[in-house]
Amino acid sequence: MVLLLITSNVILWQRLLSTSQPYRVVALAGTENASNASAMLVMRSDGTEGMLYASKLPALQQGKQYQLWLIHDNQRTSGGVFSANADGVGTLKIAAPGSLLKYQAFG
Repeated sequence: MVLLLITSNVILWQRLLSTSQPYRVVALAGTENASNASAMLVMRSDGTEGMLYASKLPALQQGKQYQLWLIHDNQRTSGGVFSANADGVGTLKIAAPGSLLKYQAFG
């Protein structure tokens, strides 16, 4: 039974490795208004999809949300808006009009 369990785990692990997409990660630091905050932008290596994972975000006034900016040649495009929970954690599936690889910065 143990041998069967080990074998099935190895097979599943190999499948996961062979089908997983390579990803790029961009680390974002806090600003002077929220110096403890940080975020990680994870995108597929072709830039077609991305997620933002933010932590230690300060609480906002009721009715306010955070916004991700996608920056190209000093032009800002909204990547979406999101809220943070009581622990300051927020996530966002990024909505970009094209590949995320064309943007030089995120804010």
